[in-house]
Amino acid sequence: MSELLFLLLPIAFYSGWRAAGKSVRRQAPAEKRPLSDNFVKGVNYLLSEEPDKALDVFLNRPEIDEYTAETYLLLGNLFRNRGEVDRALSVHQNLIGRASLSRAQKSTTMLALGKDFLAAGMMDRAERVFTELLQSHPEDVEARRSLRNIYEQTLEWEKAIEVTQAVHRLNNENVGHLIANYYCELADIAIDTGHLQTVHDYLVLAEQYHPQSTRTTIIRAHVSMLRHQPEKAGLLYLEAAQHSPGLLGMIFPDMVEAYQQSGRIDALQDQLFEIYQQSADVKVLEFTLRLAIDYGLSELVKRDLPDLLAHKQLNVRTISKALTLFNHQDIATPQDSLQLVDQAISNHLLTQPGFQCQHCGYKMHDYLWRCPACSQWDEITHI
Repeated sequence: MSELLFLLLPIAFYSGWRAAGKSVRRQAPAEKRPLSDNFVKGVNYLLSEEPDKALDVFLNRPEIDEYTAETYLLLGNLFRNRGEVDRALSVHQNLIGRASLSRAQKSTTMLALGKDFLAAGMMDRAERVFTELLQSHPEDVEARRSLRNIYEQTLEWEKAIEVTQAVHRLNNENVGHLIANYYCELADIAIDTGHLQTVHDYLVLAEQYHPQSTRTTIIRAHVSMLRHQPEKAGLLYLEAAQHSPGLLGMIFPDMVEAYQQSGRIDALQDQLFEIYQQSADVKVLEFTLRLAIDYGLSELVKRDLPDLLAHKQLNVRTISKALTLFNHQDIATPQDSLQLVDQAISNHLLTQPGFQCQHCGYKMHDYLWRCPACSQWDEITHI
């Protein structure tokens, strides 16, 4: 509660002083005292960790003027930011019904009320509030962003596209990668229903908004596999890995399948090793060594691997794969020791998440295009 008071106290007393100063020109001094007294009483309840009693004092005032309205709005927002959504709703619902609010204050309060409903998981009510707000204030970008958040959670991709396009028109915000992801979501749905031509149409639209999208390349590779074109699919997966090495952990099984079906699996190991040399992404080396374990060590990798182990800082997974290779070739240490070390490291890796959001650090076991913690798109990469 301390941070709430730190922000609320100056504004509360300032609001009370302004309102009292305004009323002194019209009223007797005794008539303005309840205003300040109410604020002091409410703040005392907050200091005593009795927020419900404080709300009763604040919300039961018969009149709220333009100055105290700002204080109440802040109070509600602070409650919501603290996770006390019920109290935030009480404040903002009480405030929205006041006839004394200015037009700007009413729109600000509606926006806050919609965010309260959104924080409470009441998507339908939040959507209605934001939609009503946009009818009177169509230029409100924040309301459209909030609607976008709702449509992402409810998987309503057409609506998400429409509202995001409006955000771009209003303030020229760079939202191309968002719209591209929404079209890719629609493309994935079309794949599930077998409408491959529709998939193509969605991908064309996605690339118009985000020409560098790696996700569209991956979807095209998937469609190529469905059309029994494994060689084309393999090249597309390779293109995706070259452009975004951090996605290799997600596409690797499908990439290997495409290369196997096209009879080109022997070429993949060196191609991935070249990507590692270009990107210096140690995780790419791990997948290269996985191929070496399953299909035999290529001459290029065999030549350069000892130097990499001696001079490069590698992760535990990559070292584990290298030890497995050495074990198979009876290199460096006795075979039993290598097996024990390899097994110990492998057991450790089984408990670790495979992907992490680069924006917020959230870790997960399965790849997701949209981080469930911070809601950012295209920020997930393998660990």
